Amino acid sequence: MATKVSANMAIVNQYRGLIAQRVETKWNRPLSARAGMVVTLRISILPGGEVGNVVPVESSGDPAFDASAVEAVRRSSPLPVPNDIAVFNQSFRNFILKFRPEDL
Repeated sequence: MATKVSANMAIVNQYRGLIAQRVETKWNRPLSARAGMVVTLRISILPGGEVGNVVPVESSGDPAFDASAVEAVRRSSPLPVPNDIAVFNQSFRNFILKFRPEDL
């Protein structure tokens, strides 16, 4: 059982990283973006990776930064998601992403 849980966590971590990378490549940095900015987004993902909805749940304090992150997620659709439907339903159907671009 522990091996299955470990394997699932490895898959979850792998796909979380892939999603973050995809979103960051689709991001257009607003002029107001500064080091340390983070926005937390709730993303509804449909099977196949299509983005259903994106909502900021914790703002960075900068509306332009938050809006740019939401738009980056929308432009990233479809997102990479695992083929295992149980892992997808448990960890990706409603997904929380802390958007903190590395180049800030």
